Amino acid sequence: MKLYCFFTDSHEVFFKNWLLPTASIEYEVFHKSSKQYSSSAEYCSKGWRRTQIKKISYWIKAIEKNMGDIIVCSDADVQFLGKTKNKIFRLLGENDIIFQPATDSVPVCSGFFACRCSIRTLNLFKILKQRLKNNKNKLDGEQIELNKLLKEKWYIDLNWDLLPHNLFWSPNNLYEDVNELKVPKNILMHHANWTNGIENKIKQLEHVESLSLTSSTFWPPKYDIAINPPPSNSPKVCICLSSLLRNFNTASYSMICRVLLSLPNKPDLIGHFPSISKTYSNKKVLNKLKKFCNKFTVIFEDDPKIQANLKQLGFNMVHQKSGIDGNLLQWHSMKRCAEILSEQELETTYDWVIWSRPDLHFFNNLENINNLDNRNFYTCGHDNHLNGINDRFCLSNSNNIKQRMMIYDYFINKWIIDNKDKKWNAEIVLRDYLEELKFNIKKINLCFGKLRNQYFSTVPYWKEVHNIDDKSPNDHDVINFEVLNKISTLEPLELDKSNNWHSVNVLEDRSLFDHFSNNPTIESKLLNPNLIKQKNRLFKILKYFV
Repeated sequence: MKLYCFFTDSHEVFFKNWLLPTASIEYEVFHKSSKQYSSSAEYCSKGWRRTQIKKISYWIKAIEKNMGDIIVCSDADVQFLGKTKNKIFRLLGENDIIFQPATDSVPVCSGFFACRCSIRTLNLFKILKQRLKNNKNKLDGEQIELNKLLKEKWYIDLNWDLLPHNLFWSPNNLYEDVNELKVPKNILMHHANWTNGIENKIKQLEHVESLSLTSSTFWPPKYDIAINPPPSNSPKVCICLSSLLRNFNTASYSMICRVLLSLPNKPDLIGHFPSISKTYSNKKVLNKLKKFCNKFTVIFEDDPKIQANLKQLGFNMVHQKSGIDGNLLQWHSMKRCAEILSEQELETTYDWVIWSRPDLHFFNNLENINNLDNRNFYTCGHDNHLNGINDRFCLSNSNNIKQRMMIYDYFINKWIIDNKDKKWNAEIVLRDYLEELKFNIKKINLCFGKLRNQYFSTVPYWKEVHNIDDKSPNDHDVINFEVLNKISTLEPLELDKSNNWHSVNVLEDRSLFDHFSNNPTIESKLLNPNLIKQKNRLFKILKYFV
């Protein structure tokens, strides 16, 4: 789960010494620091409103970047004193957003919340930003405006709730001495508010930290954490897609929103597909992907004829719908993709190469690759059938991925000769190949399913979760409980008759598809005067309210 924090120069001390060290234990932390517009950094001081508007703009961008996923947004003066990620996920439930509580009269604290990134939460903060700009009362900050907005029912169908105060704690009343604070036992998170000035906040953070450390080992040892990671120098990324373009129109939505848009910059793209996939519909979808890429190289070629001696290699293969032919053709297309990549690298070199099958629906976002090491070989933690290794998505440096994409040659020239009596599938062959290459294999959080019907995707398979009869461990499985909980909410569930495995209707992943729709909601229309003629009297009336 990602956590986003916006702070000004004066609050960097909180982020560096309290939020970042404790949040990093469970969350992928993103931050944005801003120029100090308020000389005193105190509540309602000059420049305070401008800072709040910039903070809301940062939240809006975070939601847009993570459509369909859950994120946490936090002020810098927060420290975690226990594990909260799974607790927040359960407490959020079917709500769109859940806030830290404030007071009875102003129930919502805007300085810490978790939300589902969707059109509804996006519009909430767009409207909040506009309200804050229009409000002439400088004492009414974003928290006051947010509480007003949440009391109104006409503008949006939004489900929200409060986090339990005894776990997600702040003083909620003014005090003179920190020893007056009645801090509950076993709190999980502390927000140092209800006091003014940097020094008073530091005293409160240190006081609560000292109380909690007597009964908790959650806090890591004190050490310096760099606020800004080493410069990435804008890593050059290439996406490689190969094999059949099955249900590509549906697959393209999550490919764009959850892979391409998660990258630090626009990637190049290389695609190699059989001529049978060269349809009007697929070419139209490829043009859609092209907008999100720089150099775009796509080649359609006829499948090679599988020789009779190669067809015979499938006698010990675990049953698969397309049999040995399907595997060999996939590997051949992948090999051609590697050859095209090598040709393209005569002109440019890539720091990262991502290879993926094109018929996948991604259930969550690819993590920030600037936090990964391209010397490792990254795969996903599910669908490691028969204790093999997931063979549908991977990323690493260019040399590693090019070697991985040459698995066709490894299989027919070595693996099948050394293992002619061994039962096998594609995952087992990949496991043995990567071991021979001596790659350092790591797992990423990304999860996906195969689109076997137009709108139905298989769910990620973890042996410990799904194989009730066999509890023996799969050494390569890493269960992503966030995704597991997410897909359990997608309905209806059906049985994929092609492989006797459960599927979900990906159209129920509505925040993703709504986000990609070209039809703006009523709320976004109200915020965009270009969509409605200015002279329209009704628009002028509505504009007054937003």
